[in-house]
Amino acid sequence: MTRLLTTFHKHLALVTACDHQSGDLPLIMAVEKDAAISFRTLVQEKAKVNLARKSDGNTALHIAMDRDISYCRVLIQAGAYPYTKNHAGETPLSLTQDVEFQRVLTLMGT
Repeated sequence: MTRLLTTFHKHLALVTACDHQSGDLPLIMAVEKDAAISFRTLVQEKAKVNLARKSDGNTALHIAMDRDISYCRVLIQAGAYPYTKNHAGETPLSLTQDVEFQRVLTLMGT
């Protein structure tokens, strides 16, 4: 594990690197795969939370809206902007129909 973390820290530039085949970003992939440890590590290492996937314009917050609210909370606290529009013109906040979820995000100051 220590070796893995050492290797990870040597390659921090990859935190915001884009997968050239899929266009995905590590933070987006961590949210999609529900990889909570990787997700938290990327956020702690200052991954750019507002970077969007080229194919659809979604940010990690767009994806997180279909997941556990804890992902959204961490992303917003790290500076994710809930009003960024994807290629379809949707914002992360507009993607949820859950009134309670919208209320929580609003109370968080977004």
